[in-house]
Amino acid sequence: NALNRMPLGLHQIPLSKVVGTASKGRTNAFAANFMPILDPGCEFATKWGVLYEGIVEQGLNQPVKCLEYLNRYYLVEGNKRVSVMKFLDSVSIEAEVTRVMPKRSDDPEIAMYFEFLPFYADTQINYLWLTVPGSYAKLYALTGKAPGEKWTSEERSDFLAAYMRFREQYKAREAVS
Repeated sequence: NALNRMPLGLHQIPLSKVVGTASKGRTNAFAANFMPILDPGCEFATKWGVLYEGIVEQGLNQPVKCLEYLNRYYLVEGNKRVSVMKFLDSVSIEAEVTRVMPKRSDDPEIAMYFEFLPFYADTQINYLWLTVPGSYAKLYALTGKAPGEKWTSEERSDFLAAYMRFREQYKAREAVS
């Protein structure tokens, strides 16, 4: 509660980065992967099933609400929607995001987060997390962009396509090892 919060508005967030809930209220209804764990005959299961059918037939029409902390997302509202979307192997979900700012420290993860923030401000890319200090500066150089230079939607789209190709090749190579 003592940390500063900044509303970021609506964003597509990677479901792989939705890692928990903002309150303990739903922790007894979902496993760590957001799959339901309550009795299949309970009211919750019925609601989950109805939501699943609605999303399959009409799509998802309401964003979830979440807190972002260190480029990870914690749900405030929309646990069942995330559960269904993860069950359907969706990559992302629309969310109303509020950033929770950590206090600066010598902690390596927090230091990397403060390197990430200007990159995110320029690119709106939230699916990429680098862990070696100076990596975002190197990435800027590799893309021919300068810090502070906003990326266009076409540049973001091109970068995502390249990232996804690289990611798939990396995973394929990792599976062979």
